[in-house]
Amino acid sequence: MTNERILIMNQPNILILHLDELRQDCLGCYDNPDIQTPNIDALAADGVTYQNHYTVYPVCTPSRYSLFSSLYVHQHAAWDNHCTLPSGYPTFPKLLRENGYQTTAVGKMHMTPTYLDIGFSDLELAEQNGCGRFEDDYHHFLMKHGKIDRFDLHYESGLFQLPPEDHRFDDCQCCQSDLDLPFYSSEWITQRALDRLEQWNCDQPFCMMVGYISPHHPFDPPAPYSTMYDPNSLHLLPGYTDQPLPFDSNFGSSPIHPDKIDEKDIRAMMASYYGMISEIDNGIGTILQKLKAKGLYDNTMIIFTSDHGDYMSYHHMMLKGRHLYDPLIKIPLIVKYPGQQAAAGQTDSFLSENIDVAPTVLELCGQPIPPTMQGRSLLRNDHRQFAFSELQFGRQTNPKIGYMLRSDSYKLMVYGSMQDCAFYDLKKDPFELCDVSKEPDYQETLHHYQTALSDFVLFHALGKVHLDTKAPQQRDQEVLNKQAEELKAFIRSQW
Repeated sequence: MTNERILIMNQPNILILHLDELRQDCLGCYDNPDIQTPNIDALAADGVTYQNHYTVYPVCTPSRYSLFSSLYVHQHAAWDNHCTLPSGYPTFPKLLRENGYQTTAVGKMHMTPTYLDIGFSDLELAEQNGCGRFEDDYHHFLMKHGKIDRFDLHYESGLFQLPPEDHRFDDCQCCQSDLDLPFYSSEWITQRALDRLEQWNCDQPFCMMVGYISPHHPFDPPAPYSTMYDPNSLHLLPGYTDQPLPFDSNFGSSPIHPDKIDEKDIRAMMASYYGMISEIDNGIGTILQKLKAKGLYDNTMIIFTSDHGDYMSYHHMMLKGRHLYDPLIKIPLIVKYPGQQAAAGQTDSFLSENIDVAPTVLELCGQPIPPTMQGRSLLRNDHRQFAFSELQFGRQTNPKIGYMLRSDSYKLMVYGSMQDCAFYDLKKDPFELCDVSKEPDYQETLHHYQTALSDFVLFHALGKVHLDTKAPQQRDQEVLNKQAEELKAFIRSQW
């Protein structure tokens, strides 16, 4: 056996457990007193829990592309859920595949085209929005069994609409799933992941992403998770207010309008949301047990994270959009490192961003980090002073860009102009209730953050040169290569 082969066999495996729309503090290991997530909590006990981890863009597809490429959205230009990551940018799955890894993804990827090659050679997908849900494997599995996810289609497809039913159904997107547990998306995704793990060729390291659709709205847990939590016994989450703030009500819109819901509605939605999370936790438990049974757990880097969060009653709001408040952009990150013992159960309170995951994976696997990648490896003592996030508001024909820059102490949000901003003193106001941008005592600090933000966007986060030598073209590349060699030979003969 060659030394190269031994090196490949000793490489760590990579498992990414990825949820959609999970608020960070809706897990037991992030101090939620009500939710039952024993398997994710056990993973945290074996790994490092990152307390101040942020998405650079709180929308599904752009966030995922940034995770893979370690680029900010204003660099890779995939601004919404119907977009394509430019193929010339390296991603960590592609780089691992090029260096001997088996790469696969099951579940939600949310790409356009649906089976876009961003580095996973094997894709078995379950999608929720756009054309992907009509092309994917999961919904064809349902079709073969004569089933449809009617409630989810009503809210996510835009093609099939159910008649009005009741307040919780119509205004809260809250209802028990019309699918039995074995047919629910999270169960299907878990089973596909287990099948892949069972089939792994142990002669090669693997990189697998398991992408769950849940707990993305609509809030539709299947039985028995639909009745797992008593709404009346739940603690309202930090930042809850009994009515929306004027600043929030006057900015944008949401499918669940704050003025149409009360505390009872919020508790019902929380109970369903928690049920969806607990169901995934149970599936993750079976995946981790499979890793242990196959002797793979110790040498596997396990990354648990999310696209973005959900307001989940913060300022009386639900879902996403509007402002770059913490429950939307602050996401969980748990990393169980291979062979980890001394650092098990630790927490990391330094600021980090989801673009930091890719360079961390590559460094752990002994691979060079491409110069295009903007993230910082979590394995290094290179801590951020600020966390950054951005969001495009409004229509594509006349969009407005919102930026967020925060430290441990202050947070700046800007909407299209430095003059249109909000500023929060997080030590005094951790729930972002009081904008101090107009207060005289904060003007010097505000100006410092505005300058730091403008310097970052203008000078420190510029896009790198985009190169794709395999981009589609109108002439056959083999013919062009031959012509090039003939021309070079002719020049040499005449030199």
